[in-house]
Parts: sequence; C-alpha cells; structure tokens
Amino acid sequence: MKLFSGKIKGLPQKTSNSKAIFSGLGKLDFATHKKKLISIDWGESFVKIVYIGYKGAIPVLLSYDLKKVLSGQEGLTEIKSFISDFLRRNDVSTKEAILTVSSPDSLVIKLITLSSIPEKEIPQAVKWQLKDDVQFDIEKALMDTRVLREYTDANGVKKSDVVCVFAKREFVDKYLAIVIGCGLSVTKISVPLINYTQILNCSSDNAHIFAVLDIGYNESTLCVFRDNKPCFMRTLSFSSDKVTQSLTGALMSDKGKIELSLEKAEEIKKEFGIPQDNSEVLKDNIPAIYILSLMRPQLENLVKELRLSLNYFAANSKEDQPSLLYVTGGGANLRNLSTYLAGELNVRIEPLPLPECIVIQEKDKENFFKNLNQFSSALGAAFMKQDYINLVPYEIKAQKTEVRQKAFFRIIAVTSVAVFLFLLFIANFHVNDYKKRVANAKLQLSIIELIKDLNTKIEVREKLLVAIQRDRAPVYGLLKLISSLIPKEMVLDGLFFDRQKQFLTLKGIILEEGTPIEDVLTGFMGQLEKTSYILEANLVSSRHANNVQQFEIQCDMRLETPKK
Repeated sequence: MKLFSGKIKGLPQKTSNSKAIFSGLGKLDFATHKKKLISIDWGESFVKIVYIGYKGAIPVLLSYDLKKVLSGQEGLTEIKSFISDFLRRNDVSTKEAILTVSSPDSLVIKLITLSSIPEKEIPQAVKWQLKDDVQFDIEKALMDTRVLREYTDANGVKKSDVVCVFAKREFVDKYLAIVIGCGLSVTKISVPLINYTQILNCSSDNAHIFAVLDIGYNESTLCVFRDNKPCFMRTLSFSSDKVTQSLTGALMSDKGKIELSLEKAEEIKKEFGIPQDNSEVLKDNIPAIYILSLMRPQLENLVKELRLSLNYFAANSKEDQPSLLYVTGGGANLRNLSTYLAGELNVRIEPLPLPECIVIQEKDKENFFKNLNQFSSALGAAFMKQDYINLVPYEIKAQKTEVRQKAFFRIIAVTSVAVFLFLLFIANFHVNDYKKRVANAKLQLSIIELIKDLNTKIEVREKLLVAIQRDRAPVYGLLKLISSLIPKEMVLDGLFFDRQKQFLTLKGIILEEGTPIEDVLTGFMGQLEKTSYILEANLVSSRHANNVQQFEIQCDMRLETPKK
C-alpha cells in the first residue's frame, strides 16, 4: 500500500483565528446500526470475517474466523467456499456486508492540503494534484475523498486537509465478485487505515499526538494522529513476510552451517518471536543468538525508519513526537516486538484496542484476544459511518439508490392507495349517515304533519263526544276502553259514531316499527270484539302512504250496552 505524507508544511498552528471543522471522522454513533452485519477484511495473507449483532443498543461479536489466502484462481474459489461455509455455519440472516481490501500495488492513500474550494470540486482537484503519484489509470480508478478539517493558516489563507483513497478497479472487482457471489450485498468498501480511525475515535485513552503502526504481510504503514485525526502517513519496508524470509538465510556456527526452510522459519517466528536471551537454545537446538542475528537487520531498519518518520513529522508540523505508538496488523503478533520497540524508541507501545462498546462472548474471549491484531481492521469497518471513505463502484451505488427509490415509491404508492381507500370509506360512511338522517327527518316531518292534522280535529272530537253523550252508549267508558286497547304502533286520528245505524268508525295510522302491520290490525280488532260494546269489527280500508299504514275500521255496536 503506497502511503505518503502529502503537504506537511501547510499544517496550521494553534492560533486564535484557526477554525477546525471535522467532517466524516467524528465519534462513532453505534446506536444508528442496531442490525446484524458481516465485515470481511481481505488482506494479502489472510481473509478475516466478523459477524456482529446487537443486544439492544450494545454491539456483540457473534462469530469470527480467518483463513490463509492462497494465490491464483484456486485460492479465490477456496475463499468463496470459506465465506459461504461461514454464513451457513453461523446461520447468518443478514445480507449486508462491509469489505476491506489492501494491496501495495493496487491502493494509494494520501493526505494532502488543498486551498479551500467547494466540496464538489475536490475530486478533480485531487486527481490533478496526484496524477503523477498514482501508478495505475487514475481516471478509471475507484476513489473517494473526505475533508478532515478546514482552517485558516497563519497567512490568512483558507485551506483543507483531505484524505484521498485510490483503488485499482480490476483489483476491487475481483474481490467484490467473490463476496457478491456468496449472496451478500456490499454496502461499503474500506481500507485498514480508515477502519483503525473508527476504533481510535471511540477510545478514551488516546493522547493528543499518537501513532499507529500497521504491520502487514508485504509492508508496514505508520500513521500519526492529532486529536484522533490522521495528519501524517508513511510506508515502511518492514513486514511480516520479510522477517520470515530473513530467517532463511545461512549462518556458520561451531556446529556447521545453519539454514532454515521457509516453513521452519515461520514456525520458529510464531513460537519464539524476537529472542530476549541470547544464551537460550530454541527448537531443534537452534541457538537464540543466531535467530536474533538473522532478524537484526530487519528490526534495526524498522527502528531507523520509525525514528526518521517521527522526527520528520515533529520538525515539519512543529509538534512534539508521539508518546504513544499503537501496533496492529497480522505482523504485530510477533512475540516481544512491543518490548523491543519500547526499548529502542523510548515510547509507550500498546496493541490497538477494541472498540470500547463491543461485547465479546465469554467462550470466545481467550482465543479472540490471541488474534486481536488480525481482526482489528474488520471490527473497525463494522462501525464505520455511511459518510466515511467508500470505494463501492458507482454503478452499484446507483443500483442500490435505484432499489431504495423504487422501494420508497412503492411505499408511497401503497400508502396513497391505503389513504385513498380510507378516505373513500369515511366518505361513504358519512353519505350513508346523512341518508339515514334525511330519511329520519322525513319521517319526523310526516309525523309532525299528522300531529297537526290531529290538532285540527280536536274540535271535531269534542263535537263527537257531545253527540255520543246523547246516545245509549256510555261515551267516556267507550273512549277509555278504546284508549287502553290501542297498540303503541297505532295512532287514531278519527272517530265517528253513527247514532242511527249504531256503528262506530275508527280511522288512524300505524307506524312501521318492526311488528307486521296485519298483526297489529288483527290484534286490535280482536280486542275490540272482546269488549262488551263492540259486536263485530271490520277492516274497511288499508293503504300505505309516507312510510305509514293508514286504515279505517268499522264496528257494529251491540244493541244493548252494559250497565254502569
């Protein structure tokens, strides 16, 4: 991975008019995720996978695994099987994946300083300034930039510190095809340095100035941070593989020539690391002093490059040298490396910490912390905000945007139809309600009209009473009897008594309230015939009008009325 320091001379001093605006590299907001995801870190020597879920708002490491990367198409096929097996074995339900890639020849990361320009013009300005530093086609490359801060320097010029990442398109497509082929949807593509930034942003133990040494398979990266923001980067030649290769050299001893195979060298490196006791005898009677002699050129070169880089940073930025150096990456597992560096550099050496909020299950803790340096990058990527560096190709971003837009419009359409149907239901409900109200109003109006007619006939009734009183039948007894027999559904509006022919005529209406009208009339006439006054009751007429049943009953009176 080619890392450069960019323009260090333009770093601002701490003046009263300096304005720092940090964009995209702020504190982590873990509560915004709350869903399971897969993070895959595809390095040069190993592929690492972490599966993270949430218990409430707390992230939990559900599972993890790593596998050695083999070269060629056979290796890609084996990695695809490894990822698919991991998904199946852990019953992974999510399809969202974050991919981290690294390669010295296919990635370029730079920190540069630009004059303050509109954000949309930054990509073109970066391409123009770095066109000679990128060894592959910069126009076809995948790239992303983020403004780390904007400030005004001592001369009053507005400037921006920008981190830029370029990736060779064919390099990314190769890994992207494998992950997508496993049924995953890649939402972000990152690089280790950006992932480490996420971890450091949520650490409470960082100094004002500190550094991170990422020891990879082919090379190492040194990055200096100021207030948790990268401000200086440099590539170092030291690497895990070069240490192994150095142990395959030949040395002459009193026992003859000592020469280790590559497999034996890797075995000794993993088991013993950097020997601390020169008199110690290692595996297969190999003296520790010989191993240290073979390693010393690589270790001394690492210390030399670190000193030069840190001195250069301090001289150009007018800052103190970092007092804290975090070590991470697969090569950081080299035993006694931290002790060696601390003694040579006189700085505090610490392993890159875990995100403070994540929970590691008890059954996995011991084994996981043995491989912590291997999984740091994958863990950092899992908590990266959406607006961080993202190398996902434009067409995939556009496709995801189109899918989201279609889903959004589909939701809008379904919601609109649901709202329309609800409003239609409400409208129909109100229409039916108003129809019922109108029908009730008409019925009430007809009843009012009938009542008015009854009022006009009161005088006729009074006259009838006077006429009846002159007859043999007891008027008030007859009226009380008829009044007691009238059903609740019936209203009488006419009563006529023929004194000569001795018959009584009753006129009225029946309200339609559920009881059949024929039953009401039959019952009423039957009750009349049971009285001592009525001999026979006959229905003369019956007709329906205005929601009521009008009727006329004629009753033959008995010749002899009962005595009082």
